[in-house]
Amino acid sequence: MISMRISMLFAKAALPTPPLMAPTLAAFVLLVIAAAAAPAWAAKGDGPKEPRSIYSLRAYHHESLERSLSQGQFEIYGKREPDALRSRDPEVYGMVLDRVRELTDAWTASVREQFPVGDKDQAAFAARVEIAQGVLGELFAAEGWQYTPLEVVLVPRQVFNDPRHRRKWFDGFEVEYYPGAYFVGVDDKAPVSVALVHQTLRLNRRIGEDGVRLGRPFQLGIAECLARHLVDKHALESKKALRRADVYAEDRVRVELILDALVDRGGLSREQAIYRLVGTYLSGNAEPMVEILGHHRWERLVEMSFKKRDWYPSPIEKLLR
Repeated sequence: MISMRISMLFAKAALPTPPLMAPTLAAFVLLVIAAAAAPAWAAKGDGPKEPRSIYSLRAYHHESLERSLSQGQFEIYGKREPDALRSRDPEVYGMVLDRVRELTDAWTASVREQFPVGDKDQAAFAARVEIAQGVLGELFAAEGWQYTPLEVVLVPRQVFNDPRHRRKWFDGFEVEYYPGAYFVGVDDKAPVSVALVHQTLRLNRRIGEDGVRLGRPFQLGIAECLARHLVDKHALESKKALRRADVYAEDRVRVELILDALVDRGGLSREQAIYRLVGTYLSGNAEPMVEILGHHRWERLVEMSFKKRDWYPSPIEKLLR
């Protein structure tokens, strides 16, 4: 397969990026502009139909892999999650990875032809992505956190128009077996910075065997608190856009109670409390939390975050008194 990609470069005088990350950021704001060498079955017209919605890509990949892998390889692929497949059957994992990338790159080129985006709109949106990644890169460097930037792939916003996913129009999309990439619809109204924070935290989690793992609502609340703090501090989005993206409000409210306790008990500023909690989320190191909240409170918070019936403001407030 021959695939061509181009980095978006911008005049730094007009759209400044934080100096720490400026040399490397543009390499991660990628636009797929062409993809050649379509699969043989596609030329014959007997393969699965290419989807319009990005949410249908997984089913499309699955049907395509059934045609391209041997029966035994396909059965192995179907039985295991990506991480398990990578560790147990690296050869099959590599084949799936290559095939999914080939199919996805071809699909990306196809939808960009179907729904062309103006150069001006595309460049402006890509610049917003670059600036947000610059803010994240500076923060990770300042806090000493390991940082891998997202490979942000811009696609037409129309591929997110799916009635089954109306509340996710601004979230972007992570394609299974396309690691490190994040597909974002070009939309000047989308609060893309919020989605980038969530996805960047997910990509950069490096928890050892002994590290603490948090329940999903706890993770979402931490990411949302950090996103809104950075958006407000660096004016990355308008207040109106931020209100439209308020889909994790309940998760954020619960984490804000924990931040209040870190401020009151630890004598931290609000920003310090957020960064301290994010550090624990990324590394799995619970010591900073135990030092301020105590072992019992922290262990109980982690336990509660995995049980929906316990993860409510009232029990959290009672525990933190």
